[in-house]
Amino acid sequence: MTLDSSMLTPLQRELATAFGSKSPKSFLTGGAVLVGWVLRHRTTDDLDWFTDDEIAAQAAKAALDVAAADVGGEVETLMASPDFRRALVRRGVESVKVDLVFDRAPQLFPKVVRDGIRMDSVEEIFVNKICALVGRSEIRDAVDLLALERHGLRVEDYIVGASSKDGGVTPATLAWLIGTLHIPEHLPGGGDVPELKAFLAQLEGRLLAMVHP
Repeated sequence: MTLDSSMLTPLQRELATAFGSKSPKSFLTGGAVLVGWVLRHRTTDDLDWFTDDEIAAQAAKAALDVAAADVGGEVETLMASPDFRRALVRRGVESVKVDLVFDRAPQLFPKVVRDGIRMDSVEEIFVNKICALVGRSEIRDAVDLLALERHGLRVEDYIVGASSKDGGVTPATLAWLIGTLHIPEHLPGGGDVPELKAFLAQLEGRLLAMVHP
């Protein structure tokens, strides 16, 4: 899948290319990679850029300002801290939320380059999605886990990696959170609700089997 055929909006595509060239030690991660290059299973409002390089993290704000100007956009800062900045880039009626993160967690897999943009591997994103499900329990993360398991990955194979990033990730905790997850009537990307419920019920059982084999 190429950038031109992805589910990203024109602003997302152009901004990803521009920022990636301005901040080469940053890497795109999360839903944007899955939506743009791997699965094309839903849309996303975000571009999540991480770096494990402190100098690059400090320079990322200026890089985003320049990249936004290059594509005809304007930047509004929504939230800022030493390790995190959330901004909204607007261009006419288009907008995209951009997160810039200095990631202190270990990186487990080599980065990949697609369409000239440095980004997380599918495996790294899978691990991060497991952590995210524990950390924020959002339905989009469950939808992504289902899509990634269809892609050939299995949660059990990445639990240890997830726990190395977030010590709160255990099979028991993940199983409990899955059991309490509220599933809305409409899923991101128009997914099938009964299919997601069946997947989560099965996954809960698989995780409990890890706790009590």
